[in-house]
Amino acid sequence: MGEEVEIGRELVEGHEEEEFEPGAGAHGIGVFVGGSDEIGDKEGYVVGLDYGYRVTDDVGVGAFLEFVSGIDRSAATGFQSYWVSPIDVVLFAGAGFERKDSEWEPILRVGIEYEIVMTSGWILAPSIFYDWGEDSDVLLYGFTFGRFF
Repeated sequence: MGEEVEIGRELVEGHEEEEFEPGAGAHGIGVFVGGSDEIGDKEGYVVGLDYGYRVTDDVGVGAFLEFVSGIDRSAATGFQSYWVSPIDVVLFAGAGFERKDSEWEPILRVGIEYEIVMTSGWILAPSIFYDWGEDSDVLLYGFTFGRFF
């Protein structure tokens, strides 16, 4: 028959499932590109880097660093934990800081993304994050392109 492929975590006939094990393909790094919306105010663009470490198949921890233009925030950084569902939907929760007007202010973050598994550990993930800040809330949306190694 035709070539068999892997769709998310579901395996099509003939492929073996690869488990994430600490130290063996559990590290991931990605580039986030998208838009930002300071709720009720300004819109802008965002480029970011993220790192994740899968402690188990379903749970991980990570960090993010983002640079934003067009809104009052110029950068954001922080730590997050995440849970990967059986259908490759990833839920995030974390905390960090945003740079506004030459000062760092605390933020809380939640997010969701869907990992589309490509070849050799590469993923493409539509992503949405919501940050609560002291003065304003920010919605970030876009795509993460990354790789597990």
